[in-house]
Amino acid sequence: MNIKKLLNYLVVAAIMMSAATFVSSCSKDGENGKDGKDGVDGKDGENGKDGKDAAETFVVTFDFDNGDPAITQTVPAGGWVTSATGTAYFAKIFVPATPGLYTGNLLKHVFDGWTHNGARFDFSTPITADITLKARWKPPLFTPVLVSEVPVNNIDAAVAYAKLNPGNYAMVINADINAGAQTLDFLVHFGIIGIGGERIIQYTGVPNAPLFLIDNRTVTSAASLELGPNVTLRGIASSTTNLVRVENGHFTMYPGSKITGHTTTSPYGAVYVTGAENQFIMDGGEISGNHSGAVNSSGGVFVDNGASFDMYGGSITGNTINPAAAMDVVLSGAASIDGSVRYTRGVVGTSIPAAFAGN
Repeated sequence: MNIKKLLNYLVVAAIMMSAATFVSSCSKDGENGKDGKDGVDGKDGENGKDGKDAAETFVVTFDFDNGDPAITQTVPAGGWVTSATGTAYFAKIFVPATPGLYTGNLLKHVFDGWTHNGARFDFSTPITADITLKARWKPPLFTPVLVSEVPVNNIDAAVAYAKLNPGNYAMVINADINAGAQTLDFLVHFGIIGIGGERIIQYTGVPNAPLFLIDNRTVTSAASLELGPNVTLRGIASSTTNLVRVENGHFTMYPGSKITGHTTTSPYGAVYVTGAENQFIMDGGEISGNHSGAVNSSGGVFVDNGASFDMYGGSITGNTINPAAAMDVVLSGAASIDGSVRYTRGVVGTSIPAAFAGN
């Protein structure tokens, strides 16, 4: 081979080696690009772009501190919570330690706003974490006075005294008691509180009369009955009427109260509220295990003739009618259409109309 051909071979070989080195380098860079560590980081950046932090939310819990179940609000990070005032029927009961009849019906505390860690909460504060707000209550504005002349745990004597001396009363019981038929009228406002555990008031009256009849037809200002914590009204197995009947006045149940065990041939159930301006407020408690032997009736609650029913808590379940059917609440006549019935919270098993129970 001459010198000229040798030089040509060397030049071609050098060019080929250089090209191979370049391709190899590009391939490695391409593989690195394919590995895409920076690209993976970029994906994380895309998650950030999706805005997980921006969509973060926190839960604000409202503790009513009165026996009502807590409620919650979900708030975007940095947003503001709305006060729960108005979402429940606000009441807390002051419970004396000694049984007897006291002046003042149920001796209610006064709601005094929401607190966080013991300090009044400012609702303009941005929410940046899960928090619990607790209701603050002022004690009663008056000093409860024990009515010494009324025997302890004697509901007949307590109601008789209240009717002779119209006004506001709270009866505190610390034992199970029997009671005959009671009529609250003539400006009598009567509350019952149990202490030391559940206290049962067993109806021992005649089958054709309610345990409590709230009837104030002869005067312009209504009478009322309030069932406080630890009070259970227990009916009878052979009644022809209701256990609680509101014809002229108001009836309120609070957390910890209960109505049960009433069987009647009446179509109107254990609790019957009838007539405009008459009202049943259920802020809590339980109505269960009652039965009406009538068809197309209610075993639990019957609201009729334009009466009001406001349910803010508690439960009405497990009440039955014939033939072997569940029926807990019936809204009849104007009550079901005139806007006087409000269902905010609580549990209703079966009702007419079903919309009231959220069914």
